[in-house]
Order: sequence, then C-alpha cells, then structure tokens
Amino acid sequence: MPSVLSQQIISCLYEKRRISLQALQSLFPEHHKTLPSIFASLEKKGWLNHSNIKGLLQGGRQYHSHLMEYKIWGNFPESEEEYILEVSGQAIADIPRSIVSQMDLGENVFIAGRHLKITAIDTLQSRRVVAVPSTGLNEKQLAWVGKGIPVSYELSQAMGKILKTGRIRHKECLFHRTEKLFRQEKERETKPVILQNGIQVVPGKTAPLCFRTFLGSMGNLILEWSIRDANPAEDFFITSDEMGLECSGWIKFEQINLPTDRQMFQAWVERHFKLLSAFIPLNLFCKTLSKDLVIEEMTDFIYDDGVAATFARYLAGTSNVISGNPIDSIMHPDISLSFLMAKKTKS
Repeated sequence: MPSVLSQQIISCLYEKRRISLQALQSLFPEHHKTLPSIFASLEKKGWLNHSNIKGLLQGGRQYHSHLMEYKIWGNFPESEEEYILEVSGQAIADIPRSIVSQMDLGENVFIAGRHLKITAIDTLQSRRVVAVPSTGLNEKQLAWVGKGIPVSYELSQAMGKILKTGRIRHKECLFHRTEKLFRQEKERETKPVILQNGIQVVPGKTAPLCFRTFLGSMGNLILEWSIRDANPAEDFFITSDEMGLECSGWIKFEQINLPTDRQMFQAWVERHFKLLSAFIPLNLFCKTLSKDLVIEEMTDFIYDDGVAATFARYLAGTSNVISGNPIDSIMHPDISLSFLMAKKTKS
C-alpha cells in the first residue's frame, strides 16, 4: 500500500537523518516506479526538503512536527473530531469531521434540521463551520454511516445464509440479544419477493421497500450512491447498511451504472473521492500521498471480487419478480414513484 511505503520512507529518514530516492529504490526494488511519486508528494507537503548535501533529502516542517508529537511510528487513522456548526453567530450543533470533509464553501446543505449555505470552514484552531440560512435549492447530499466499523461482504453473505435457512446453531456464536434481532429480521421476510437477479425484497423499516443484497457495508454504499448518481426525483429516498438498501421506489438494478472490475472501481472512487474520504479509515500517512495514490489505496480498500461479480450479475439479469407476491400495493412495480422504478412486464 502506498501509505505503508510512505511510512517506511519516514522511518528510514528517522534512522539515517538524510535519505535519497536512489537509496530507497535500491532498498525497495519492487516499488521502483512508485517511489518517485511518493518522494515528490512528501517534498510538496513539507515532509522532506533538500539538505546542504547534494542529492540528499532531510526532514521538513511536517516531519519535525509529527516527530515532536510521536506520530511517525503509528499509522492508525486519525480520531474523529467534533466541529461547531455556527449559524448567524450562534452555535447550533456539533458535527463530526467526516461530515465536514464533504463540505465545500458556497454549497447548500441540509443539516441539523436547517437549510444552510456554507460560508467558512476552519479546520485548524477553532474547528468551526460557519453557515447562513439558504433557500434549500440545489443542496448537496451529505452522508454518514456512524461510528461503527464496516461489515464485510463475507460476513453479510453469512448473515444472508442464516436468514435463508432459519436455523441458529451455537457454533455460530449468536447470543441472546442477537438471537432476538435475528427473529425480528426473520419475521420481516415470511413472504419475501425474489427477483431474477437474486435480490430479496421485504418491507423496509424506514422506507416502503427493503432490497436484501447482503453485499456488506461498502458494497451497499457503492450501490446506494450509484443509484443516487442516476439523479432520482426529489421525493426518492434511499439509504443502505450491510444487509441491503431501503428506498421509496422499485429499482431496476440492470440500468444502474455499476463497477464490475478493478479499473471501474478505481474510476468510481475518483468520482466519489470526498464521500469515501469520510468513510474509509485512512491511516495517518495517507495525507502524505498525492491524490492519485490515495485513490489507488482507496480502491485497494473497497474492491472485492465477490461484490464485483454480484454487480455483474445484476447488470446481466433483470429486476423482474420470479417468486412471491408483492406484500402490498406500494411494493408493486407498477407504482411509479420515480424513473428508477421498474415497470413490471405483463405476461
């Protein structure tokens, strides 16, 4: 990973006090092509600067600052920090950095129950976001998945198998509360609707429809924001978790632009860079990298062969119902809430 390689460079700098690109290329021959880009980024961002010995680099301002704070030996993600949201000179809420990182000056957002326009963001001393009331038009959608860790594709697939069989075994390590939650979920799908692409549809908790995909937190996040990219109507609601999507309308998954290989995943990461920066627990040394190397590292984090294969299946299949009956009229594909809803083919 580029960030780990960057940390290795800083460790060598700490040990030797001065380093050169050629020496590091000899030490890490397998990264010969990547090292020049990392060196250039470290120099640009103040971690390295030229010494009085030609060809050798020494620690820069950022290096010495992190050295004094004992931060050059660990590569853990930086801890979440709270920012003050200030409107018309009054503090109205505390918001996490993962939300602030998605904001840009001049953007309209809906946050803390208000329509606001961002006028200033102070990420240094006061950690404030200053805003004024707005009209509520052309608002940027902000996303937050909470403070819990993402659930993997493999774990979500296992959850799906347990729900499908309806059996709980002690070896599956399900305790009393988990068993209770399992029973509640099982009750929701007593008569699931099965689509041709393999997705199950059951009643949602926060929206009329719940599409069970079992792709894990990141897989469903990609699916959710790919659907958002299709510019649904203003009254279209969608959210995701590790098990699937909840939304207000029927979705034709075969018409969504989904990534199906590593190159397409990397292009998706580039288009959603700010969004993923808030979600992925990037380690400390990622901030030493250029944007293209961070995108490469993010792609390593989100890419999964199983998710890519599932997306390919969605695109090759259809969202037609092959088993079960719609639970009520609002689940029926003939109800048109947005252009994303499928028109059920009449036989």
